[in-house]
Amino acid sequence: MLEILEKAKMATQCNDWLQVNDCLQQLPLAKDKQMPFDDEALDLALTVLNCGDFRERWEIAKILPKFGDRAIPPLIAILEDEEIEIEERWFAGRILGQFDRPLVIDALVRCWQTSEDEELTAIVAAALANLGESAIAPLANLLERPELRPLATQALAQIRHPVAIDCLLSVVRDRDAWVRATVVEALGTIRDRRLIPVLIEALNDINSNVRKEAAIALGLWRDLSSELDLLTVLTPRLYDFNLEVCQQAAMAIGKLKTPEAATTLFHVFQSPATPLVLQIHLIRALAWNETEAGLECLQKILGLAGEKGVLETIRVLGRVESSHLKPLASRILLDFFSRQSFPLESMEILQSLIQAWGQLGDSEAVAVLIPLKEHHTAIVRLHAIAALQNCQVSV
Repeated sequence: MLEILEKAKMATQCNDWLQVNDCLQQLPLAKDKQMPFDDEALDLALTVLNCGDFRERWEIAKILPKFGDRAIPPLIAILEDEEIEIEERWFAGRILGQFDRPLVIDALVRCWQTSEDEELTAIVAAALANLGESAIAPLANLLERPELRPLATQALAQIRHPVAIDCLLSVVRDRDAWVRATVVEALGTIRDRRLIPVLIEALNDINSNVRKEAAIALGLWRDLSSELDLLTVLTPRLYDFNLEVCQQAAMAIGKLKTPEAATTLFHVFQSPATPLVLQIHLIRALAWNETEAGLECLQKILGLAGEKGVLETIRVLGRVESSHLKPLASRILLDFFSRQSFPLESMEILQSLIQAWGQLGDSEAVAVLIPLKEHHTAIVRLHAIAALQNCQVSV
């Protein structure tokens, strides 16, 4: 072991920080007991943290926690020294997030309160969140201070613990919209029926980001769609003043996977007031619907949409994964091709059709694909050959 330590010292003299890392990794470091060489090894590790580049600091950050509590005081000193390079302090804060000790929590909170560097405070927030339940109480105290509430909320949102949830609920109606949105986003990842009324209420928040996060969150509760009447709850957000809210509401409704949901989405698509960008999201939501009704709506869209809408519809039909829906998707595309309801001089549409048939692998498309492998355009021929191979046809 002493030979390895001497080798590390020599590497330090040459500023070969990767070599120092390699040597320290070979030492039998243990958190619960101290080896005779640990103090020297810790000094070497801290030297790498001080002098190394980003990669070398990243590697030494994996080793420093192995020293146990001995590493805490020097790491806190680095974190709190405003004269030290910010990247080194960043790493010190990140490493401290692996030590669940009151001394560490106090230091992280203190740094959070005093630092003016946004990146460092974000790292400290993540470190506190990583400490879990131990950090909840000091973070909850920070909620009392409006200037620190956003970061405290962000950290608490990463802690999956009932007490943390209670803390978040205490600020779910905060005057700061960013705080409200962060809380709703966090609550949306937790399977607790008590939170559903909060999410439904958030759908009507005056801030669009809060409404958007509420729509995303409620889309994850489709297993209780009938009980909660989620279609009725979400439908008004399809007409929201904010386009992102409309898009997320469409996706959430698509996930309900019911014919009624498909009908609702298609009704919005038909409205002359619906912009193209929302039409594209509605097409995708109808594909996520994964019902015959949803595919039938997509078939109607092929006869209504402009070129961009047609292209997106063809693409989503080609990605249908349900085995019982693949034949229907293929027939819809074949019907569209035979009717030529859109000028098939558009090479992009023709290529998309061929790719979709290949993805679906439906034998009914073979009769159309065989002539296309003789098409006058090389790219069309290549797509047709690839599609036939996916349909298990020798070419």
